[in-house]
Amino acid sequence: VKGFTNPVAVFEVLSESDIETRNAATRVATIGRMVGRVLERDLILERWAMTERGEGQTVLVTAIPGIGKSRLVRSIVDAIRGAGHRVLSLQCSPLFAESALYPIVRHIEASAGVSHADPTPLRMEKLRRFLVEAKVSESLGAELAPLLANAAGSTNDAAPDRLRESTYSALVNLFLDIARAGPSLIVLEDIHWIDPSTRELVQRMLVKLVDKPILLLMTARPEADTRWLQPHDPLVIQLMKLTRSQSAEFLQEIFGDRVISIPIARRIIDRTDGIPLFLEEVCQSMIERDSLQADASGRIDLEHALGFVPATLYDTLLSRLDHNPQAKSVAQVASVIGREFRLELLRDVYPGPSEELSAGLEALVSADLVHPVSDGAIDLYTFKHGLMHQAAYETLLLRHRQELHALIADRVAAILPAFVRNRPEIVARHLTAAAAFEPAGTTWLAAGQQALSRGAYEEAVQHLRAGLAAVAHLEAGERRDERELPLQITLAQALRSARFTGGDEALNACRRARALSEALGRSEDLLRVLRFEFGILFNRPDIGAAETVARAFLEAPLLAGNEAAAALGHQAMGKVLFFRGDFAQAYDVMVRSLADAGRLQSPDLLTHYQYPVAAMVYQA
Repeated sequence: VKGFTNPVAVFEVLSESDIETRNAATRVATIGRMVGRVLERDLILERWAMTERGEGQTVLVTAIPGIGKSRLVRSIVDAIRGAGHRVLSLQCSPLFAESALYPIVRHIEASAGVSHADPTPLRMEKLRRFLVEAKVSESLGAELAPLLANAAGSTNDAAPDRLRESTYSALVNLFLDIARAGPSLIVLEDIHWIDPSTRELVQRMLVKLVDKPILLLMTARPEADTRWLQPHDPLVIQLMKLTRSQSAEFLQEIFGDRVISIPIARRIIDRTDGIPLFLEEVCQSMIERDSLQADASGRIDLEHALGFVPATLYDTLLSRLDHNPQAKSVAQVASVIGREFRLELLRDVYPGPSEELSAGLEALVSADLVHPVSDGAIDLYTFKHGLMHQAAYETLLLRHRQELHALIADRVAAILPAFVRNRPEIVARHLTAAAAFEPAGTTWLAAGQQALSRGAYEEAVQHLRAGLAAVAHLEAGERRDERELPLQITLAQALRSARFTGGDEALNACRRARALSEALGRSEDLLRVLRFEFGILFNRPDIGAAETVARAFLEAPLLAGNEAAAALGHQAMGKVLFFRGDFAQAYDVMVRSLADAGRLQSPDLLTHYQYPVAAMVYQA
């Protein structure tokens, strides 16, 4: 089997797996049944019964890491799917928390068998086939296919605002269309990592959920900002730690037929503090190290056994990694790629021989620390839990970690070029972590521009802020200014698109970009910046400040003799005069603006500034 040197069990494929998320992709759980969550499970199933009657429901399960959110959700999914109902499982990811609509795109790509290497016609065909098999209406399918192809990496010539609205509308209709076939469950896990576009999509869907047979079941950590859900009145279930009696029951489920003494059980329960993952990992560590072996007289060395009970969950996870140095080395490199990692990329960046990698990966899978994920033709793995991924990552020295991030950024672009073109923010994140701040800034700019072109305005803002943070590490001077200028201009544009006037942050970005343009002698950039700055101030409205910017078009030394600046400046001044009630002078200035434009050798120069629409409207 690819990736393994030792023999493994072989099974016959009988049907397609229902696996849809990383949590569902895990091996058979260590314990055979869920412990201590009967009340919470019943509350969710009560909401499902209401859903079956046509009343849309929203449930949010919150808990600290390791407490069992995913296991509870899996039990609900099994019960509902087992009754023959439709289940759609979506998974947020920390690596893609700034990638627009990632959970939906990932689910559809996996379900449709779409590869990043697929040419556009093949991607479209796979998406159409998926929509037909999903029993989506023909008209909606025709509308969705090109939009999904765009979200999955194809190009689309539509204006960003129009593309954004079309995508949201079509995806909301997709979810509603699925529910027409009968009561449906939509699971969205780990919304503390939700990207802004998916959050907005969910908000739009919740508005229409009231009289639809859909149960939306979400999970989050307590620190997640879920205020955006409050207007929709979700049922919030907070999972608590296990009680001592529940921990004892859980303990017996893990150890099975093994006999453990009461002192050992008490020490384990005391240390693990009712956290199921902690309890499970401690027990697994003890089993792996044979710390419960009895001597010839049948007695267990109590002190020896208790010596293998770490003080914290983090220590337990480290202990399990340290137990197999070869597996630890593989886990460390994989953790730099991300919680989810491709075998192809891991092979390319792992510093040791392939036999060592295969043995280490096999050991991680056998120890239930890493799981293979079903994702079509891609060999994909995921750490069992985010805390295990974090523990492996934090064992690396900073310098080694940075070297790996730099190598991964280079190799992922070489191995997966289509993936990188579609999600440049992934490479940007690795470059930032590698302290390669100049290329990081350039790549964050590309990510921001791409998100902006797709109407993913909040993601664009996040990418551009990250780019500015990266270039701030560069030495002050012209080179840094050149890297910062396009980031500030694009940030102002993204903020205006996301929040109408853009607020003070957009204004500050304009003013900084204006100073940089003048310092670098960039007249075209200065022209763009002044237009953005005027639009922000004029729409507030702050007529006095807007007039100052209008005069800058006409008086800035860098723009002296620039007919495009004169046309835009007189247009801006005409607007100011119009709103001050000086209509006669406003008319004269607008006439002058059109005359300025007429002297341009290249009239198309002003097209992207939407000129002369405003001048002609105000003149009329």
